[in-house]
Amino acid sequence: MTSKLLLIERDQAVCLAVPQQQAADALGISLSHFKRHVAPQLRCVYSGRARLYRVAELDRWLKDNEEPILSDRRQAAAAPRAEPSANGRAHQPQTAPKHHRQAA
Repeated sequence: MTSKLLLIERDQAVCLAVPQQQAADALGISLSHFKRHVAPQLRCVYSGRARLYRVAELDRWLKDNEEPILSDRRQAAAAPRAEPSANGRAHQPQTAPKHHRQAA
């Protein structure tokens, strides 16, 4: 059975999970960006102090975050939108009255 996801090879062995730096490299982003924006959305495996990310999990994240193809974006843009109010501005969601807001 052949998997459709990209497997990362390392010294003739296929890696099923990779450390943070290699995961960031595989996605083509910096380690700091990976830690801040991507890692919180991924499940990981701990091996001692090492945090490993399954290649399949990286593939899932890519699929979940990919942009739609152009025809899908055109369909979304053509979808009906909320009508503007009488003053020409779009309706804004109402905020709770001051006495209902929680104190900070």
